[in-house]
Formats: sequence, C-alpha cells, structure tokens
Amino acid sequence: MRLPLNCAGIAALKQAEGEITAGQALALYSLAEYPFDETTMHLDKAKKRLSKQLTKGFEGYPSVSLAYFGETADKATDVVVTFVLEEGAAAQEQKFSATEDVRQDETIQSVLVKIIERSGAKTVTEVPGVSLK
Repeated sequence: MRLPLNCAGIAALKQAEGEITAGQALALYSLAEYPFDETTMHLDKAKKRLSKQLTKGFEGYPSVSLAYFGETADKATDVVVTFVLEEGAAAQEQKFSATEDVRQDETIQSVLVKIIERSGAKTVTEVPGVSLK
C-alpha cells in the first residue's frame, strides 16, 4: 500500500523520475516548508510583526524598504517593496496594488512579512505616510 506524499515527497519523487525540473521541485519544497495555512495571518499580527522590524533601525544589509502610494494621503492603494542585497548593489523593486487601502489588506501585509523573513533582511525601513501618485 502506498502512503500519500506531502509536497516535499512529491517533489523528490517527480524530480527523480525526471518529470519536473529542479526549479519546479524547489517551488514544491517551499510549499512543503511554508504551507498556505501557516503563511496566512491576521492583519493585526502582520502589522505588529512589521512594526517590530521597522523599530530596529539600521542593522546592515540586506535591506528592505516599504513605500506606500495613493491618490490621497488617507488611502494607499500601492506599496513598493525595495530590496538591496548589499551596499552599492542595484535595488530590486516589487509593487503590490489593491483597490482598497493596502495597509488594511491582510493578504498584502502578510506577503510583506514573508518577503522580509525569506529575504533575510537585517534592516527594514518605511517611507513615512502615503506619497501621492
């Protein structure tokens, strides 16, 4: 009798059989390490974790910076995450958008926390307020 496999087991089996690439296997391993149920969190928890990172100040590289943008100063519809690996390195940017305020969007705030954790950022900064588009 064959037991059901988790994502990591499936990835190892499929890669060994040549059915998927190493990159696809890595993606499945990531799912095994961070299953969806564990990556989602409540908005308050995500905000608290972000706030804790923001209060640490500069602790070196890699660094992540968050900048919020919107049509008005009261509603941020975009957030731009900027990642810098080391001093003098080119910045990498990722933009997330929503129709409502991204600061109140549980999914986006949870993603920001996971980006910071998985990137190994030592420094996290935030541009104050909402910049107008």
